Amino acid sequence: MKTFLSPRPINPLRQFRDDDGAVAISVAIAALVLFGVGALAVDIGNLYSVRRESQTSADLAALAGARELPGDKQAACKVAVAYLNDNKPGATDYGVNPGDCSAGGALANIVNITGDGLQISVRTPDQRVDFGLAGVFGLSHGATAASATVELRSPGRLLPFGLSLCKTLGFVVLKSNSGPPDSGCASSSTGDFGYLDIPRATNTMKRLEYNIDKGVDHSVLPLTSTGTATPGTTCTSIVGAKSDEVPPAGNPVEGATCASVQTGAIGSVLENSLIEHSNNACDGRLSRIPATTKTADKITFSGCVIDGTPFSSFLKSSATIASVTSASPAKGQLDASILQNPNFFVVPVLYASDHPTNGNYGIVEMRGFYLECFESGGGALNTPCVQGTSGPIKDLQGYTFKLDALVQSDANVGDTSIYYGGGTSVPVLIK
Repeated sequence: MKTFLSPRPINPLRQFRDDDGAVAISVAIAALVLFGVGALAVDIGNLYSVRRESQTSADLAALAGARELPGDKQAACKVAVAYLNDNKPGATDYGVNPGDCSAGGALANIVNITGDGLQISVRTPDQRVDFGLAGVFGLSHGATAASATVELRSPGRLLPFGLSLCKTLGFVVLKSNSGPPDSGCASSSTGDFGYLDIPRATNTMKRLEYNIDKGVDHSVLPLTSTGTATPGTTCTSIVGAKSDEVPPAGNPVEGATCASVQTGAIGSVLENSLIEHSNNACDGRLSRIPATTKTADKITFSGCVIDGTPFSSFLKSSATIASVTSASPAKGQLDASILQNPNFFVVPVLYASDHPTNGNYGIVEMRGFYLECFESGGGALNTPCVQGTSGPIKDLQGYTFKLDALVQSDANVGDTSIYYGGGTSVPVLIK
């Protein structure tokens, strides 16, 4: 007897639900996508790498060209182009000819010099970067370029006090609450030589406090009784300017040529701004001690530790105080570290034969000023003071010198202000 087994019923839906091999297909698709993304990442990464190198080229070129400013604009352009070619990513240069620089320092789409020679902008030519693996997306190449702008500035921040023509070099009493400030000036009854009235806050004493603590940029100086003058305006064109204060030739290249002077005793403001700017927090200008200050040069005033480094510490090998503060100092007699010290300021020389009264005064030029010490009880105006230890501050005493005595330095030198037209310059990368 034969036995027959019934065949297994066939499920008509089985052929549509069988997922054998689906994982392999998914992996293949995912691998293709991942490969494409990776390929794109490699090529885009290479594009950004060239972009970074181009930015370095532009930065170096602008900084190098700024060294020739503000005087020789054509030379600045040529130097910038040479640096561009020398620092191009890859084996070849940009192919830009320095000889194409104009007398004004321009080279179409590459170099532009503005601001009376105080700013130089450099742009690299477009760089083509060929793609490899990214071709699967239909991308064959990319392009990139970079630009940089450097501004020529002066080291230091402006202190809102000034010097009169009778004493502009050497040891001076810059500010005194007990008498005329400059020991070389004849005694007069014009009252205390006060401060430069520069806008920063509504309250007069509060804005003075801010201007001492933070320093004043030269570009905001032209405040007068008639309002703010545009940079470059001569003092004689200001209504109410003093008749004998016409600034001679050689004014600063940029910024104000006229300052408004106000008189008055400001002892409490001096302490607040220099020692304890906000709520007795020891955060005034001199309280911000640089890391290079030696322990022996730190002093305590009204409970706050401040920088007390003597001016003589910054003299280079053969320099003396007399040579640094002379009428024609050799260049670079002061060590670069003075530029980072909070006691270093810049002050204007005002075109006034004696102590100014209230009014507008022409600015002749700028001087470096190093705050050597300040007394809390007042003292002789013609000899270095004995450093006080508690307030109020009576006299600001120190050494004034021509800016030529400073070293030519690079950008990382602490505070800077708009270029004064003389002395050392600092090229600062601003964008």
